[in-house]
Amino acid sequence: MRTGENIQRIREIMGLSRKALAFALDVTEPAVEKLEKKKIVALQIMNKVASVLKIDVEEIKSFNEDEFIANRKMPRSIPINSSFISSEIQSLNNLGDREVFSKQLEQIRELKSAIYKLEMMAQLNADADSNFSAKVIRLVNKR
Repeated sequence: MRTGENIQRIREIMGLSRKALAFALDVTEPAVEKLEKKKIVALQIMNKVASVLKIDVEEIKSFNEDEFIANRKMPRSIPINSSFISSEIQSLNNLGDREVFSKQLEQIRELKSAIYKLEMMAQLNADADSNFSAKVIRLVNKR
């Protein structure tokens, strides 16, 4: 199996989308797709991926699905307060303009999706470093 395929399979087992991994690596989704197709991945890139996924580089190099699943620790749950989303939906229900409502509702759906993906990353990276926290803050502030 190719190294890129190992990364892809590990990502899938962890329940991460390409988009979530791309966000955590601070690259584009097509860059992750290209990485997952490579036969040989540079050690520097493998180190970065391993760091984000909180695994050893050796687990990528010598990936064995059965062993990986058997040795995988269950992620700790981190509660995310999303009550502000409910209040936003309620305020949107009071709007008269359907076009504005549709656009804002789509933004809320995107935000919910981003929160879900971040929650997955947070669960997998409960001991995340301040760099990850800064990315989360940047994403929340963009919305």
